[in-house]
Amino acid sequence: MDASGDRIAVVELPDPQKAPGYRDSLSSRSQFSVEDFGAGVVGVSPVEGPGTIRQYFQAKRICDARSDLTDEKTWAPLHESPPRRREDIDPERYRMEMLKRGEEIVDAGSGIEASWVSFALAAFAAAEEGELPQLLTANLPTLFEHFPDGELWYVTTDEVLLARLAFVRAEAAFALTPDIPIGPDMEVLRAFSDLSVLQGIDVGAALRIPLVGLSPAALGVPVSTLPHSLVFCFGCGVDLAKPYPMSLASLYRPTVLGDPRGLDRSAFTGDLMADDGPSLLRWWVDRLNVLYSHTADPTRFTDTQGRLDAVAQTAWMVTLERLLADANSLLAEPQATDLDRVQIAFDLLDKAESLLGYKRDRSGKGFIALLRRSQCLPRLRDAFASLPGNLGQRFGDECERLFNGFYEEVRENTVGFRLTEKGAKVARGEAGSLESLDDDTFVSRLCRSVRNSSHGLLEILRDSPDRFLLAANTGGIPAELPALAPLIAIGLVADAEGLIDGSWQSKLVRSAA
Repeated sequence: MDASGDRIAVVELPDPQKAPGYRDSLSSRSQFSVEDFGAGVVGVSPVEGPGTIRQYFQAKRICDARSDLTDEKTWAPLHESPPRRREDIDPERYRMEMLKRGEEIVDAGSGIEASWVSFALAAFAAAEEGELPQLLTANLPTLFEHFPDGELWYVTTDEVLLARLAFVRAEAAFALTPDIPIGPDMEVLRAFSDLSVLQGIDVGAALRIPLVGLSPAALGVPVSTLPHSLVFCFGCGVDLAKPYPMSLASLYRPTVLGDPRGLDRSAFTGDLMADDGPSLLRWWVDRLNVLYSHTADPTRFTDTQGRLDAVAQTAWMVTLERLLADANSLLAEPQATDLDRVQIAFDLLDKAESLLGYKRDRSGKGFIALLRRSQCLPRLRDAFASLPGNLGQRFGDECERLFNGFYEEVRENTVGFRLTEKGAKVARGEAGSLESLDDDTFVSRLCRSVRNSSHGLLEILRDSPDRFLLAANTGGIPAELPALAPLIAIGLVADAEGLIDGSWQSKLVRSAA
């Protein structure tokens, strides 16, 4: 705290002889208010105020099929926030490679899929040359023929966010690798970079979830134009699922946890409106602003002495982004193997548990709470209320259908003589000492046990209480779980404020009561 009572984060500056511009960059690039305490120690806080939601990302509508693509006013947002030139490659060579790949896709395929992939490659390549408006003018008419209700959007990224994220990386490096030389190695900090979705600059990678949030329907496609992103919304839903192809590779896929089968998602993906894609995109950008205002604010991550804890800040950001990556994987690949999808779903729930604030010594409690139907479903419906239009109801209803199907199949996979009307009997302590569990408790604890068994059964079947749960069931995880998990992740983001201040968990706990 400073004298006025406003929160600050205390930071120890690197040697000014080795990093002469570091102190100045805190105010000029990161736009922090900086207070000097002497001896190379400063206090920093965002100029907009600690805890303020800053509009780091803005979604701007560019055009649709009725727009005049020859009018320079159409492309004004692109001129106002142009893409960066990449300095790590030869831009002309890269552009030609991308255009060649686009031509190969069109030659090899047919229909709308080839068209939008070609568009994506051409637009990405154009961004390297600064020719974006020209190539979009050439490519969009064909795309609008396939998608007459389609719209092109541009999501811009505030340079201040990039500077603040770079500051976090630098401070984490000082904390975890204090021997790092101040110089060229500080220009490209690679620690945790492959675990990050944005990778410090690529907002397009964070925009996929709203476009496949109604998976297996896709509502659009993002195209990274670093650090910004073009988004083409289809104006309809395009089915990501296809009949599972027989191939040489399919002969080798494992049958652990079952064979691929499709769920009936028609109630979720049917009767979509042309504006659903743009509405979800705008809503998601609003949610990202809440999350990254927290992530990039050093005053949110301080120890009891007010000193910046850049390691905690990095850990929160990477955990959030890995949660988004897991959700993205499940949504984008509805026909991946059951084994893969279930493992990703388990990983997602572990990260959700961590973000909700459950401590390591209570590992599993958050995982179980999120799979208790009577506890989690009301909480998700409450969180989904922030979604635009009737989408909150749509997401909530789908979660209810998935929970119901999930619970029904777990019961079908359980030995019949152990089932009760509303749950199951499971041994406790001794194999012959049975207790009755309700469905919520039985299903959620069983799934946690299956998750634990993914590390092997050598110890579990010898002395863990999980062995009694596992012995009463086939161990199969219904396809509804990996379909439900990404919707739980979207529910966390839907109430981003509650995820940050801890009320998401407290409301989840109250739902149980």
